[in-house]
Amino acid sequence: MPETHRSQIFLGRQPILGREQQLLAYELLFREGPIFTSNRAEITDPAQATATVIANAFTELSANETLGPYRGYINVDQEFLFNDLIEALPPKVVVLEILETVAPTPEVVARCQHLRDKGFSLAIDDVVKIDEAYRPLLELLQLLIYTNPKGNGQGDNPLLPLAATRGRLMELLAEKLVPRNREFSDQAFMVGIMSLMPALLGVQMEEILTHLPVAPRVRQALTEQTGQLGHLLLLAQATEQTDPDVFAEAVQRVPGISLEFLDECLAQALY
Repeated sequence: MPETHRSQIFLGRQPILGREQQLLAYELLFREGPIFTSNRAEITDPAQATATVIANAFTELSANETLGPYRGYINVDQEFLFNDLIEALPPKVVVLEILETVAPTPEVVARCQHLRDKGFSLAIDDVVKIDEAYRPLLELLQLLIYTNPKGNGQGDNPLLPLAATRGRLMELLAEKLVPRNREFSDQAFMVGIMSLMPALLGVQMEEILTHLPVAPRVRQALTEQTGQLGHLLLLAQATEQTDPDVFAEAVQRVPGISLEFLDECLAQALY
């Protein structure tokens, strides 16, 4: 995106699902930095990042508004693990997610045992989590991975995470544009994912669509970039570019989306 000086702070909330894909908890994530110029969180002080998460989740927003009836997972690094602030958290509400960078020294083990005795639950970072919004088109992501012309996996093809980000961004924007319409937001997600299939598979979009039963407005968005879904696709694509004119034109096509809300959705989609 073209702007370079805006900096905002976000409290990300990533769903954590069980084996039956039921919602179990949320991971609370700190997001900071000029999101127009980066595709990742710019965290220079992990301890301060964690403290910000805590302040936002349990002070400004309140745990009930942030988590509802679910528990919240908070990343804990070496420094924060030994910070007295950690014991001010409600142990029945939070789960301390120990980062993989924390070495299991005797001191760390003893500290974890102390926190367990205080009633805290602990978890290890990097457990697989699947966003609920991705479930309907997961049979599709696997197809993209395994039909890669070069036979590479997801880690070797940067277009796959880009497709997931674009799809999620469009889904979030669609929920704002047409509230309480699950079909529309699902179709927006599908358009975002499918928009990169020609590049992933080396096949023209028209040929791809002959093999997939998609709704007319999905087809229209993918082939003509028109209609509400087509305009959302243009906006999502514009966030990946640096041309201010292209971005301004794309924003004007979707008058129901403010720049502030777009920032929030992009931050969520990136993580």
